Amino acid sequence: MEDAGLGGHSSFVVADAVTGEVLESFSALRAHPPASVTKAVTALYALEMLGPQFRFETRLLGTGPIENGVLKGDLILAGGGRPCSG
Repeated sequence: MEDAGLGGHSSFVVADAVTGEVLESFSALRAHPPASVTKAVTALYALEMLGPQFRFETRLLGTGPIENGVLKGDLILAGGGRPCSG
């Protein structure tokens, strides 16, 4: 990361999915915030399961009329359904 001029810390572990044998690692015991690790795992899983062209749909809704460009009510962001049934 230093060569790229980026800040922060990184670590990784590559293991055989069948045997669990560690094939390669770098700073494997370095602690990272859980959200950072979770986002990476979730993104990789979604990319494999849904494909690179998949997009979630988010709708923008209002509970009242728009008067003179002002919404007289609540603004709602409604995330799109379930990408996988199961």
